[in-house]
Amino acid sequence: MSDVWPIVHAERQSLADDLADLSPDQWAARSLCDGWDVHDILAHLVASATMTRLKFITLFARAGFNFDRFTANQVNAERGADPRNTLAAFRSASTRTATPPAPKITRIIEAFVHGEDIRRPLGIVHQYSTAHIGPAVQYFTRDRLSGGKARLDGLTLNATDTDFSVGNGRSSRVRPSRCCSPRPGARARSPNSLDQVSAGWPSGTDLLRPPLPATAAEQACVSVTDRSTGTET
Repeated sequence: MSDVWPIVHAERQSLADDLADLSPDQWAARSLCDGWDVHDILAHLVASATMTRLKFITLFARAGFNFDRFTANQVNAERGADPRNTLAAFRSASTRTATPPAPKITRIIEAFVHGEDIRRPLGIVHQYSTAHIGPAVQYFTRDRLSGGKARLDGLTLNATDTDFSVGNGRSSRVRPSRCCSPRPGARARSPNSLDQVSAGWPSGTDLLRPPLPATAAEQACVSVTDRSTGTET
């Protein structure tokens, strides 16, 4: 797998450009993470971009090894009084290669999924690179902690515009938004549901969004088939 950082850096910079002219109402708009607005998500992305392994361990212990408390603390720490200050901090951190103790592919997932958590409610359309979709999905098929292994069990996913296929069921073509996005009317039940997935931590909640990065939702045509019935899901 090629280095993920050039894509992560490009996605951060692109998101910063998309947010440059937001109104106060747009900054306060609800994101796709329940309980978090657009500004909160950006503050989380600042925290993520500057989170080293040692810093993560120290702050996680300080939060009593409670992931919800840890995540909320980081948002509060990075959320400036003025969203423009938070955006400036995000731009400043956009080329960093810091990472918490998680596989590097989760940095792709973090950038793509949270990018959509912000863009979709604001009606911003963005085209994502499909270069790392395969490794991202393969990561989830092996990951028990995030719930990805269980959620993808019995399914076959075949991309038509990038080279990957996982699973062993009969293929049936389906629009990628149906497998990468929340079901109609559904939202993530915890503000850090997606973070816990991308960081490999169990969320403790029934994630309403499948553990596939939203990147493919706009570009990759993915087939999903129920192995037991061969029917489209």
